[in-house]
Amino acid sequence: MKKLTIILVLVLGFTLPGCSNPAPPAGTPPKTAPEPAGIWQVGANLSYSSECIWGNTLVALETDFTNADPQNGKMPIQNIVAYDLNTREKKQISGPPEGRIMDTPAIYGNKIVFAAVDANDYFRFAVSSKIEPSPNYDVFLFDLKTNQIRQLTTEGHGQMSPRIYDTTVVWLDARNQPLNQYPPPFDIYAFDLRTNQEKRITASPTADGNSQISISGNLVVWADIRHADSTVTSHPSNDPKYNNEIYGYDLASDREQRVTNSPGNDWAPSIDGKSIVWLRQENYLKADVFMYDLDKKLETQVSHSGFAATNPSMYHNRIIWTDASSSNGNTDNDVVMNGQLPGSAIVLFDLSDQKETLLTPTEEGKVWLFPVVQGNHAVFILSRQVGGLVYAMELPSQPPP
Repeated sequence: MKKLTIILVLVLGFTLPGCSNPAPPAGTPPKTAPEPAGIWQVGANLSYSSECIWGNTLVALETDFTNADPQNGKMPIQNIVAYDLNTREKKQISGPPEGRIMDTPAIYGNKIVFAAVDANDYFRFAVSSKIEPSPNYDVFLFDLKTNQIRQLTTEGHGQMSPRIYDTTVVWLDARNQPLNQYPPPFDIYAFDLRTNQEKRITASPTADGNSQISISGNLVVWADIRHADSTVTSHPSNDPKYNNEIYGYDLASDREQRVTNSPGNDWAPSIDGKSIVWLRQENYLKADVFMYDLDKKLETQVSHSGFAATNPSMYHNRIIWTDASSSNGNTDNDVVMNGQLPGSAIVLFDLSDQKETLLTPTEEGKVWLFPVVQGNHAVFILSRQVGGLVYAMELPSQPPP
């Protein structure tokens, strides 16, 4: 079954040096620290993007499939909700545009962006056994001040996984997508809310649609497949032969940068300021988190267990990721490997003191995934076969960078 998502050694003018610190032996588990207090459950039936927190506000998509019956015209009930991480109060922000199904939202300031697709198109694509063009998602913007929804794209192909920073919205775009390639590649487009002008960033569709894009300031980053082996048709994020690389684009200078040049598969990038973090996949189960400092022109290996999983996230000096060393990389609730249940934990690394902290307990059968850090809060999911539970945690305050 296809998965709809929605989940960068040459830099212009210089070559990347090697890693700044030697790696411990692969398989070294993260240092165990006492579990910090302050974890609480946000709720069930919630999904969120990699850029879901602004200040104390978490935005998520709440979906109720209880009475959904698409064949008889009964769509799942969806709402974008805002959750105050200080007061722990949740309120509904917006339902979907009429006749559409929404994807996970992203937030910056008082603006929320999300993609939505015609419900019939969504279900037709989900059950199709053919290789078809991506469904016709469009990008929408919700203004928390005015409570108004604005449609940003009307083009007849898929615009997916939008992210926003200040007055710039970026997304994955399928309008130039080749019809005979699977997984299908995407372009990156940007939209300036001040001028209402749209701009194509990539010269050809080379962005990996199975990986996230991220924006901070004028810099956009994504996983790029232009150097990949196009004969690999399995999920590219899990196959090193696919060989994604991380690329970036400076909207101010209109310059593209290649950030990585590795035989590993680099994907799931996240950018904060001038620092980029991503996952470098060695094989289906083994991966580690890496970071690149654009000012220092320096790549650094951040995690060393060999079993990092899902997307890393970064805010100022803090990096957060999933570590599955307790299960040798198994984070699938439906799979028992060598008689061992799946399991993973959430790890936080502080660049200022080089301290690694285990945020969730490491227990066989407990799978913690998809962490996001922003400000003094982190959110993550306890994965379950009956549906995940979203948890939040308040982190110790940090001085401004």
